[in-house]
Amino acid sequence: MAARAPRVGYVEKQRRRGLRSGRISVTSVAPPEPTLDPFRIDTAKAGSSDYFKLFVTGPILIPLRIILICIILLLANAWAFLLSIGATVDIHHPEKLATWRVKLALPVICFLARSILFVLGFYYIEVKGQPAPTKARREALSLPGTARFMLVNQSFVAPLAVCNHLSYFEPFALISLGYAHVSKSQVAAQWYWRLPMVFLQTLAVTREDRNSSSKAVNAIASHADRCLKGDLSMPLMIYPEGTTTCGNAICRFKTGAFRPGVPIQPVVLRLFYTHFNPSESFESELWFWRAFSQYAYHMKLEFLPVYYPTEEELDDHHLYADNVRRIMARKLNLHSADYSMYDVLLQYNARKLGLPPLLCSVEWGYFADNFDLRMEFANGAMEIFADMNTTKDALLTLNQLYAGTAWLQPPTLLVSWCLLKLGIKVDYEDVADLLADHEQALTFRQFLYLICDRQAPLDQIQIKPRASSIESKTR
Repeated sequence: MAARAPRVGYVEKQRRRGLRSGRISVTSVAPPEPTLDPFRIDTAKAGSSDYFKLFVTGPILIPLRIILICIILLLANAWAFLLSIGATVDIHHPEKLATWRVKLALPVICFLARSILFVLGFYYIEVKGQPAPTKARREALSLPGTARFMLVNQSFVAPLAVCNHLSYFEPFALISLGYAHVSKSQVAAQWYWRLPMVFLQTLAVTREDRNSSSKAVNAIASHADRCLKGDLSMPLMIYPEGTTTCGNAICRFKTGAFRPGVPIQPVVLRLFYTHFNPSESFESELWFWRAFSQYAYHMKLEFLPVYYPTEEELDDHHLYADNVRRIMARKLNLHSADYSMYDVLLQYNARKLGLPPLLCSVEWGYFADNFDLRMEFANGAMEIFADMNTTKDALLTLNQLYAGTAWLQPPTLLVSWCLLKLGIKVDYEDVADLLADHEQALTFRQFLYLICDRQAPLDQIQIKPRASSIESKTR
């Protein structure tokens, strides 16, 4: 497979055309608006059918389902507790469990995971294709490079698998098929999940830890190596989007699953619904109660052929991730969006600052490609925006901009105290041009573009994605 040409950002294209030679209005190079938003759900608002289910059949169905799920979780914990007697149980080091304990626990816990879905209304889950084997023949392990994953008359092996992430339900379906998972430490630490997750060889990741990314990559590589050697029979399922979406696009992939350089089996998920999309967002009304009151769900899992990385993809894990994402998007007939998990983190920060979360997504991939945007910088920019946006509607007007910077001299240079902290100067004429072009109201995405575009002179801006940090540009 030929290596794909490096991604060229929109700002770089404009620069090559000479549009930024000399002084021009910022509106000439304003970022293109996103064509879709994978975090906006079409059934976020409860309808008449939802209220019928909630108030007519819900009083019986919802308590019954909660009781049955509690019983299933108690059975799973009881079985895991029996098998953990005399063993070291550590959610951060599940590999310490003896293999025989894991083999005894898996059939029961996988069956109970499928039982939870059955109770919730997933009476039938359509599965197309088959999971790939995880164990390589012993003689293959001695071959150099990626050749060790393939021998004559032997199908590809895949110790890792990736899947699009739509809801909280598909992990149970994939657990029932024998897949280990990567989970947030906060979830894995809950008492009702902890013991079963240890036996399921779950890898717990702490997002708040700055070293979590490297730790996760090392844990994924170690799990893949154990699978290939036959020490572990559970392939690892990873959701590289890092967050759930409404299913109308596939977001940017994080590269942790692709850094070990092993073959990966793509899995595509489809959820079919009529009145209620089981995906959750910040605007979803009564999500828990509506999810537990639905009569039935329909899920389809399709296992695609194992993707075998080329030498170019082994050298560039971003290329590897993009090519796998393209295959999955083509199979689902979806667009590949430039939104990512970091947009969701911005939404959480927006909610803390009193802003509408869904209006503060910025299509992170665009800014990462053109400005090498960092989360600390984006959060600082949002503090600026929230400080001046007194109406908290995520639309910054010219009057609010005046009020937020009225104390500054000279008045033609608008530099707020947050902008001073970031070391960026913004020309009033640029702000006025952009406001005039967007009906006198500036979204957070446009505001972020404005200050990113002014963080350094043009000849000092590194357009190459992930080439340098923002801090180095502002010095």
